[in-house]
Amino acid sequence: MAVPKNFLGAWEGVPLSDTRVRVEFKKDEQHRTVARSFFLTGTSLCVVNKEPKKASKDSVSLGNARNENAFGSGTCEYLPSYTLKTRKDGNLNFATDNGQYKAVLFKARAGDAPVPQKYVGQWVPKGEEKNPTAQVTIEQAKTGGIFVKGWDNSRQKRCTWREILVFVDDTGLISRPLYRRGSVEPCGMAPTGARGYALSDSGILSMGNTAKKLEFVRKPDA
Repeated sequence: MAVPKNFLGAWEGVPLSDTRVRVEFKKDEQHRTVARSFFLTGTSLCVVNKEPKKASKDSVSLGNARNENAFGSGTCEYLPSYTLKTRKDGNLNFATDNGQYKAVLFKARAGDAPVPQKYVGQWVPKGEEKNPTAQVTIEQAKTGGIFVKGWDNSRQKRCTWREILVFVDDTGLISRPLYRRGSVEPCGMAPTGARGYALSDSGILSMGNTAKKLEFVRKPDA
């Protein structure tokens, strides 16, 4: 089914304080338009491809999921069909058919390289440039792909993790952490559903979630 051009691209919004949604319209391997939906809650990340079931100049309705991936303690079953409608300001109204979730979606970065180049590289804790106890490496990746690899030796046991890129906008990056089994406790971080990165004008990279906030600087000579 054809989707109007004004819906194409990526859109992001916040239905609830601990919930984020991203919708990307793109062509699949059979050249059909699908909406890749990212639904991030406090406990899990759901990635679902939904087929448009109805489309007009001002609205697109998305039906059943064609495939899904769930990360965390939840599943994708809770993301029902939804409808997107255009707004006068150029943004989209998002509403699930069961009325549970509503949000305004704003245009977001998309494509094969959505991560701003200023984030890419190796980062170490502020004040530990010479002998860092942790490191975060940010790489370019598509949404839904691994873009962060990290390690932390500040506690008794080494902690390692990776992160899936979920949202990219002008304020920063939002991810879903994936911990190696048994390494969450050594990290001293709760396995929350989201983690945020923001880069200040002074070059300080802030990493935060509901459990812990840290500041990083670029690794010297990296």
